Amino acid sequence: MRAYVKYSRSLLLGFAFLLAAPSHQPVKAMTPQEESGKAYREAYKLILEEKWADAIKSLESLVQRFPASDWADDAHFWLCYARERTESSPEGSFECYGKFVNGKPKSEWANDAKMNMVRIARQLAKAGKPQYEEKIKALRNVSDGEIEPAVLIALLDMGDDASLATVIARLDHITNEEVRSKVVRMLGEHSASPKLLGKLSELARKDPSPRVRRSAVHALGEIKSPETIAILKEIALSNDSVAVRKAALEELGDVETQKTEVIALLKKIALTDPPLAESAIDSLKDLRGAEGLQALQSLYSEAKTSELRREVVDALGDREEDRGAILQFLVTVVTTDSDSGVRRAAVSSIGDTKIPEALEALKKIASTSTDLETREAVLRALGDFEGEGTVEILAAFIKTEKDARLRRAAAAALGKTEKDAAVSILAELAKTDPNADVRRAAVRSLGEIRTPAARDALIKLLDQKKDE
Repeated sequence: MRAYVKYSRSLLLGFAFLLAAPSHQPVKAMTPQEESGKAYREAYKLILEEKWADAIKSLESLVQRFPASDWADDAHFWLCYARERTESSPEGSFECYGKFVNGKPKSEWANDAKMNMVRIARQLAKAGKPQYEEKIKALRNVSDGEIEPAVLIALLDMGDDASLATVIARLDHITNEEVRSKVVRMLGEHSASPKLLGKLSELARKDPSPRVRRSAVHALGEIKSPETIAILKEIALSNDSVAVRKAALEELGDVETQKTEVIALLKKIALTDPPLAESAIDSLKDLRGAEGLQALQSLYSEAKTSELRREVVDALGDREEDRGAILQFLVTVVTTDSDSGVRRAAVSSIGDTKIPEALEALKKIASTSTDLETREAVLRALGDFEGEGTVEILAAFIKTEKDARLRRAAAAALGKTEKDAAVSILAELAKTDPNADVRRAAVRSLGEIRTPAARDALIKLLDQKKDE
């Protein structure tokens, strides 16, 4: 895919080159170089237009007529590229690029051709032609550059010990940080051999680049063995950068074993290390099974600050499992927590559970709570709730609510539902509510619904205003 990205960039640059070329030249005899340039621009335009057959004819003619031209290298490469788009035989495309590389090893297109050779060889090897694995290995002794990650990843795909050993040995000689990081990140997806584990452990602990250390941590997380869990725990508690330690916490949230030890570690970090608290809580949220929910609930109880309690409550709303139990816990938080910000966060998380019972819970909180900010949060949550019944709840609320601020919030929530059922309610509010802010909120919400019924209601309001 990286090769195609480069081609897109090259195609755009070529397009600019075509546009920049003068469209009207004085009538005079062109030199061979000028003639070859004109022929190349015409052929390249066909490449841009994806007229592959015509492009092949034009490029073949250019190569035959002007073999020594400055444009010959470009023409050779794009000829292979166009043939790859039309030929049914990947082997033929591989050979075309190979001849180009052998004939023009110093061309600016040589690396692009090698990358395409690697890509095609990988496809052929996977299709049951193992001789192309040897062709990939023949490309492994290349310089540090764009071709290198493609070759190394192809070697990793082969999965044999010799290929893995080649990649590990090569890593120490790659100076480009981005390339090293990409290859290291791929290592965890291909093998769990002791040699690989040792290399990743070394990179995660000692590599001078934080970016590479972070990639090594993620690669270790892919392996998911007792050894890697121990290494991840060690790094999470280390003095490494926050970004690297966050990577370790993220991977710990995906473990299936040693959960008791992992949970104890995550809770400790959440309670004692503020820069990493949110990451630790996110990992607790991602832990599957009842242990994850119990850990979050106990962390809420042990939290010393309202900020930490709010982060726990936010995480509960995002948790995929245990929605019923989470709803019950959040309702308790709404009714008992001393901090209004935590209560509002709990209301929002109730809506995020998106289960039918949540709608009834929100309705009850709206009718029983005496806290203005909590009730306002309920109205926002109702507006965001996906499902049936929200319009009816909001309409009933508006009919009995005396506080203008809350009626305004209910009007805004009706607009967020984007339902036609809300149109008549909002139109009536816009005409009859005694508070101007509520009336304006109702009009804005009609505009947000964006349906023909809402448009008609707005036009009627406009006509009514003209008549007054």
